[in-house]
Amino acid sequence: MNTTITARRKNLPPEARRAQLVDCAQTLFANKGYEATTIGDVMAMAGVSKGGFYHHFESKEALLEALAERMAVQALATIEPILEDPWLDPFTRLNRILRQLRIRKTQAAPEIGKAFDAVFQPGNVMLFDRIRRAITAIVAPAISRVIADGVAEKVFDVPDPESCVEIILHLNAAAYDAISAAMVERDRGERGPALERLYRIMEMQGIAVDRLLGLPDRSLTWIEPGTLEKLLQLPAGEASAR
Repeated sequence: MNTTITARRKNLPPEARRAQLVDCAQTLFANKGYEATTIGDVMAMAGVSKGGFYHHFESKEALLEALAERMAVQALATIEPILEDPWLDPFTRLNRILRQLRIRKTQAAPEIGKAFDAVFQPGNVMLFDRIRRAITAIVAPAISRVIADGVAEKVFDVPDPESCVEIILHLNAAAYDAISAAMVERDRGERGPALERLYRIMEMQGIAVDRLLGLPDRSLTWIEPGTLEKLLQLPAGEASAR
């Protein structure tokens, strides 16, 4: 539950105050967008002084990073049952984890989409990389574990599972320009070549992951029809028929 309203202007323990600031940032970023939100807006909503804010966060970028970390931790909690299911083989486990992470992203998109749109704006590639690294640090160990299990069971052919996961998660950076172009297209009220190109890139990423793991092409489900429309929050009825 969001604690922003009930906790404001109260003396809170450091961790609770930090969480409250992230709550406020999440609300403001979602409603106003990241670029339009100021640190002053967050301070006012949380009822903290300038010193109180900077005790916890060095910048607005650090706030967005903390929000990304929170979401990654929440996503990790949703895949925990898959990780712990003793009846799943490593391939099925990995495929279900990827699907659950896609579901999590699409479910969160309406609430936090505006918060993260900024990382795909021109000149913000360093912010994108900062967010990507924060998420990778949280998610990578779980996926590495699954791949290591697959190597042990000869399901995957990977000499170094940890490095393999780092490469897989870094593939998202290869789609940066395509995502930016699709967002520009969306903001013009269009749905066309940029979105189609993004789908093609995502499909190629899936093939690259299969090959990294020593699997036949298109073994894993990396992207599904309609997923990008949901992530980009295109109007209902325009979902891809791919």
